[in-house]
Amino acid sequence: MCSDSIGSFNFGSKLGKVEVNTNQKGADLESLKKKGIDENIFKLFDTNGDNVLDSTELAKMWQSIGDAAGGNERLGKKEAKKLLGDNYKGNDARADLKAFLDAVNADEDDITSAVRDDNGNLVVTHKENENGVKTETFNDKKLNYQIPLSKVMIH
Repeated sequence: MCSDSIGSFNFGSKLGKVEVNTNQKGADLESLKKKGIDENIFKLFDTNGDNVLDSTELAKMWQSIGDAAGGNERLGKKEAKKLLGDNYKGNDARADLKAFLDAVNADEDDITSAVRDDNGNLVVTHKENENGVKTETFNDKKLNYQIPLSKVMIH
């Protein structure tokens, strides 16, 4: 589902569809929190805990959603709840997941690049604003974050 082709996932007639954005460079937690997303959903896909979904994590996110939806590209309540797992404490997994994906898609304009340097650090470059271009470098060794194997959803 997440190859070079663009597709969508259907969340039902009330919620509508979410387009798969395969050209996205990254999304960061801070900007998504401003949009009211569930931080636990973000952390589910942020496998290295650096508070940035880089292009690899985004591709794996779309793939895991495709796996959860099965061959029909429709995400029902049970599929969404199963995908989000036991850490999800909200009332409507499907609506919260769709809101999260809409926010991730809308966040694409902020990050222009999220790549690993030669030392394995994540280097995130944000779109230029009135203060210039913002670049952040994250060293995974300093993050002190471990994800339990039971929560790793990407194969």
